[in-house]
Amino acid sequence: MNHEQKTNQEKEQSPMWAALESDAYGYQELQRGETRTGIVVEKTPDRLVVDIGAKTEGVVTSQDLEKLGPEAVARIKVGDEVTVYVLKTDMANGEILLSLSQARSQQDWSRANELLTSGEIVEAKVIGQNKGGLIAQFGQLQAFIPRSHIVNAGQGDSLAHMVGQTIPIKVIEVDRRQRRLIASERVAWKEWRKGQKERLLDQLREGATVKGRVTSITDFGAFVDLGGADGLIHVSELSWDRNALPKDVLKVGQEVEVYVLNVDRDRNRIGLSMKRLRADPWSDLEQRFQTGQLVRGTITNLAKFGAFARIDEGVEGLIHISELTNDRSVTNPGDVVREGEVYTLKVLKVDMPNKRVSLSLKQAPQEGEPAAETAPVEAAPEAASTPVAEPAPAESEA
Repeated sequence: MNHEQKTNQEKEQSPMWAALESDAYGYQELQRGETRTGIVVEKTPDRLVVDIGAKTEGVVTSQDLEKLGPEAVARIKVGDEVTVYVLKTDMANGEILLSLSQARSQQDWSRANELLTSGEIVEAKVIGQNKGGLIAQFGQLQAFIPRSHIVNAGQGDSLAHMVGQTIPIKVIEVDRRQRRLIASERVAWKEWRKGQKERLLDQLREGATVKGRVTSITDFGAFVDLGGADGLIHVSELSWDRNALPKDVLKVGQEVEVYVLNVDRDRNRIGLSMKRLRADPWSDLEQRFQTGQLVRGTITNLAKFGAFARIDEGVEGLIHISELTNDRSVTNPGDVVREGEVYTLKVLKVDMPNKRVSLSLKQAPQEGEPAAETAPVEAAPEAASTPVAEPAPAESEA
């Protein structure tokens, strides 16, 4: 029997060694690759010493701490309970080599699997990008988000502007053996918006005033994001000016204040209005426009019987063909005026019940003509001091 065999035999027969090997003193046999919970008993710039209930204390080196990052290391204090991963149990100096970063990595893989099962949506910070997609920080791990799973990623467009942003993601694939963690922003965003829309439909009330951002513009109106759900401002609800086009009134990305017209919870639709937040221009028209008053009007439409002119937002008047010119041989209004042109016009009549205004071009002085020949006979007091009333400018943006 050699010396080493004799020593081992003596240890096996020794009551002291038997006690040390038992749980009576709290010692447990360590296995490389296992995860343990311990208490930080010493912290220096170069290492952490952790009591994990073994015969000797374990050490976390500075190289491992660097992987955590300075902020995470700064939060660790003596006396804290930490989870560590056992790297080596038989170092030359008798210490046990531990890793905090790998322990947290193990926890992150477990967390990723939980999210894959639950479908929960979490936020992650984008730390890099390449041609294939984005790289997001997921604890100590890195999750890859393919370009096809990014919400606003056109083919070939650079994704550099997204680095540094925090985005919602949903874990869609976990392969710990291949160290493969795949996530989707598109799926997360779609599911988040679905839930948000359901909440908004429950919360929104008709008659409420809310703020939103224009997401798209069509010929029939504009869609506005109210914070997770889109509502539609129909073209008829954009402005009191019935000739206003959505593209001329709003821009994509513009922030607007809107009035909630209706909430259809069965069809998941939200109707909005902008013009309802402004007074009906016809409500006080008689106070602003009187018979005989001279105004400036923009030709908006031509008809066989005359031309229509906008004299204020949402207010159009008719210039009958007989009031276009003194030349009775003219039978086509287009021979006298054109759409988009601005003229000085005379108010002949304001019909409030029927919301009609009659105008005259031939009775109003035009630039270069003597005013005496066409001066209003019975101008309103306001017109006496101000011969030409400039209409209020149409509000094209909220």
